[in-house]
Amino acid sequence: EELAEEPEGVKRLRETVVFADDEHPALGFSEHFPVEELGVDHYESQANRRVEILFFDPSEEPDLEHAAEDPETSELYLPGYYERRPLRVDSARPGGTVDLIGVRGTTRFTANADFPKPSLLRAVRAIQARMLEDPTLHVLLIGHADDIGVDQSQQALSLARADAVKAWLTGDAPSLLGRFAGGGSAAKWDWREVQWMLQVVQLDTLPCYVGRVDGYPGPNTHRGLEYFQVKEELEITGLADDATLERLVQRYVELADRPVPSERVRTVGAGKDHPPRAFGETQAEVFPDEAPQRLRRVEALLFANALSPSEAELPGNPSVYVRWCQRAVETIDVSEPLPTLIALTDESDGLLRNTSFSVIEVDNAGNQSAIAAGSTDEQAVAKVMLPEGYYVVRAGDLQGVIDVSHDEFGAETLTLLSPREA
Repeated sequence: EELAEEPEGVKRLRETVVFADDEHPALGFSEHFPVEELGVDHYESQANRRVEILFFDPSEEPDLEHAAEDPETSELYLPGYYERRPLRVDSARPGGTVDLIGVRGTTRFTANADFPKPSLLRAVRAIQARMLEDPTLHVLLIGHADDIGVDQSQQALSLARADAVKAWLTGDAPSLLGRFAGGGSAAKWDWREVQWMLQVVQLDTLPCYVGRVDGYPGPNTHRGLEYFQVKEELEITGLADDATLERLVQRYVELADRPVPSERVRTVGAGKDHPPRAFGETQAEVFPDEAPQRLRRVEALLFANALSPSEAELPGNPSVYVRWCQRAVETIDVSEPLPTLIALTDESDGLLRNTSFSVIEVDNAGNQSAIAAGSTDEQAVAKVMLPEGYYVVRAGDLQGVIDVSHDEFGAETLTLLSPREA
C-alpha cells in the first residue's frame, strides 16, 4: 500500500530476486568504508548512515563469506576492483530522498526587480540542455531576495524572480511582455529592461546597443531601437512602441533556444532568509561577507522522482534549503567569466574605429600594470574579458576609466580624453 503497488505484482517481483549468496543476503560493515573518503571515519555524517543495494554480473559476485568474517580486507569495497554505476529507478516513494543537481549562476537581480539579465543565459541554456538529455528530470527554480524591505514583499518578489526565469526557460514570451504593464510584485519593466535586451539582440553579429544600462533613453538607446526595427522590418521610429516591445521580448526569449515543457518546471519564493550555500555535504556560505545584492538570485535544482522536502515546506523554514543543498550530488558549473562590450569614442564623439587599446589595472599604491589589450572593429566596438572593477583604457595619447559591472551596467560607451582632460 505504501508503494501504491498491487500486492500480487510485488509478490511476483520478489520471486525474481536472486541473492549472490543465500547464506549472506545482507552484511553489516559498521563504520568501515565511509562514502566521503576511504579510511576516514566521518561518524557524524548523514551520508555514511546508509543501506546500499549492490547488483553484480553473473560470475562476478564477491566472496561474501570472507566479507562477513573480515570486512576490511574484502574486495567488495577495494578501490578499482568493481566498477560502480548508479542504477537509475523510474519512481520513488513520495517523500523519499532523491539526489539533486544544483545550478547557481553569478547573476544578481536589480533591487526590487525581476528581469532575468543576459548573464543568466548560460545557466538557462545549461538547464535546458540537461533536461533535453534526460527527459525524466524536473527542475525547481528557487527565487531569493535581500533583507531590504518587509518579509511579505520580499517573499512575493523572490517568487516573481523565479517565475520570470521559468518564462525564459519555457519560452513564454507573453508572460515576460506583460511585465511592461506592471501590476506584479516587482517594479514595472521599462527602459532599463529594453537596454539589457538590446545589448544581446544582434544586428549583423553586432549588438543593437552598446552602452550603459541606466534606464535613461538617450540617443544611443533610440539608435539601438532603430537598428532593431531595421533588422525586424518594423516601422522605424526609434521608440519602444507595442510592436517593437513584443518583437524584442520574443527575440530575447529565443536566445534560450531549447525550451522545456512548463509542466516540468516548478518555482518557489525563498524570501530573504537563505544565503547561498555550497552544494554537497560542505555547508559553508558561498558569499558570507558580500553585499546584499549577492542574495538577489535564482538557483535551480534538477531532480527525478519526488522532491523531498517539497517546496511547500520552504517558506519560513531555512533548514529545508540547507537540506536541498546537502543533497546536491552534482553541480553544473556556469561560472565562466563574462565579456564586457565597450564602444570607444574621442572627446568630439568621433568613433575610434580599428583602434588598438590596452587595459590598465591600478592598485591602491598607484602602481599600473597592463592586464589586457585589444582592438575595436569597424563600428568602434570591442569585447573584453575582465573581472568586475575599475580599469583605465588607453589608446595612444587618449585614456578613460571603465567600471566593469556585469549585472549593473552591462556594456559601456567610453569616451577617451587626453590625459590632462581625463
